[in-house]
Amino acid sequence: MLTTKEKNGLALKILSVTIAFLVGGLWYAVKTSWQNQERLTQIAKAQDIRLAQIDSSIQGIRRAMIRMLLKGNNADASIANDLVSDTALQGIGQFKSGSFVDAYATWSLAAAKGDKDASFAIFTASAELKNKLADPNLSPEDRSAIEAALKTAPKGTGN
Repeated sequence: MLTTKEKNGLALKILSVTIAFLVGGLWYAVKTSWQNQERLTQIAKAQDIRLAQIDSSIQGIRRAMIRMLLKGNNADASIANDLVSDTALQGIGQFKSGSFVDAYATWSLAAAKGDKDASFAIFTASAELKNKLADPNLSPEDRSAIEAALKTAPKGTGN
């Protein structure tokens, strides 16, 4: 049979081992939690970078579609119509029919509300009209209409 002194010593050893396991487990949990948080932060940053790249690519595609629609190169525009905002498409229709001032007004309202397609359409349409002004064979009536439209075009767009 164990004496009281031996029982107390054994209980102290069991208590010491138990505390050591608890402290070790707590230390491991804290260390692992910190490392997991660091890994999650790295993964989140990498995903943000990838999303920004994808967003940039999509924006480039949408801008190409706007250029294609404005130039009217007789390509199948159904894909472009699905990708570009409705307001941008409405303005493109007005632009192609020669209603440049109306197109700018349509795009301007949408751009003020944050429509990036409309903003880029303003920029692209202005560049297209400026290119037309460089044509020496442009009729005086067309030249006058284009110059008037460019005066109504909002500035600082095309982002």
